[in-house]
Amino acid sequence: MSPYCTKCGNEVEESWRVCPNCGKNLKESDVPQPQPSLSPQIQTRISPTPQPYQTQPYQQQYRPVKPTQYGTPALVCGLIGCCCGFLGIPAIILGALGLSRDENTSSASIGLILGLINTVCWILGIILLFTWFPNIPGF
Repeated sequence: MSPYCTKCGNEVEESWRVCPNCGKNLKESDVPQPQPSLSPQIQTRISPTPQPYQTQPYQQQYRPVKPTQYGTPALVCGLIGCCCGFLGIPAIILGALGLSRDENTSSASIGLILGLINTVCWILGIILLFTWFPNIPGF
């Protein structure tokens, strides 16, 4: 094997006095013999560190709350209809409108259910009234 220059690592012959690559005097010191490398040099590629994901803060859009136009009257009609059954039909109509048009449909659905219960009870009450008392004057 041929020796190498200790300054630049260029391969030189033993008979040379000066390295042709860097000009170092080779006779000043012993020229080291090359060391065989046991493993190949692994070249790692350093990638830039990822930046943290930046998000915009949540901005809630302001929407004015619309009052329930049909749900509240449906609920009122359904509650009053518990005492007098003729308000069951307006409660059904207002409840159906509230379910399709209001943003908050909870009072509309309760008014619709109460209106249905009131109407069924009103109809059953009239049927029972005429079956128990068939000779009501004026009917």
